[in-house]
Amino acid sequence: INYNDLVFEKEISLNSSRSGAHVYIGKYNSQDVAIKLYDGKSSKALKYKFYGINNIGLIEHQNLLKARQNCLEISDKLQEPIGISKTHNQKYCLITKLITNSNGDVSSSLKDFHERINKNFIEELKSILYFMASKEIYHMDINNGDNILVNINSEINPIIIDFQSINDIYYPWLKITKHFGESVEKRYFRRVNRLIKSLEGKLD
Repeated sequence: INYNDLVFEKEISLNSSRSGAHVYIGKYNSQDVAIKLYDGKSSKALKYKFYGINNIGLIEHQNLLKARQNCLEISDKLQEPIGISKTHNQKYCLITKLITNSNGDVSSSLKDFHERINKNFIEELKSILYFMASKEIYHMDINNGDNILVNINSEINPIIIDFQSINDIYYPWLKITKHFGESVEKRYFRRVNRLIKSLEGKLD
């Protein structure tokens, strides 16, 4: 995507400090989009560079395409990519469909929006995360619900976003743990089950 075709409207806070990126509401060819501009100076970006990973935006785009391709049956529950672009100083940015509720508001993250969560939402979220694992897609950054949006339309549904960290692409040190009986799969399910248990506890 030509960077000059992007219109930045306002910055929104969807876990930007943790992801090492700034997320903006914008437009591309008159379509409402989310534009994720990566900060190469963040502590997270510097950590990735230590492991030889420089083009975070490009790799996240590839991760998202892989996740959606492997999980076609639930692709409507995963962030929808539109494309990638390069800024004038050669930094990648990821352009995705803007996820909004039926009233037009941008969907909130699960971490910041617990009051509307119900049993059906939790069961659906668990089903999505388990299905992803059955297709060998392990989202390694869902601990606190940061990268799960609460989408409110006729029903309340989860949408999984931020695919920087799937499998061990962004966690190369996890490969070492396999020698100690701790696979990426085990780490993933431990995080998923901890999250689900935490959400269920909030219903009591």
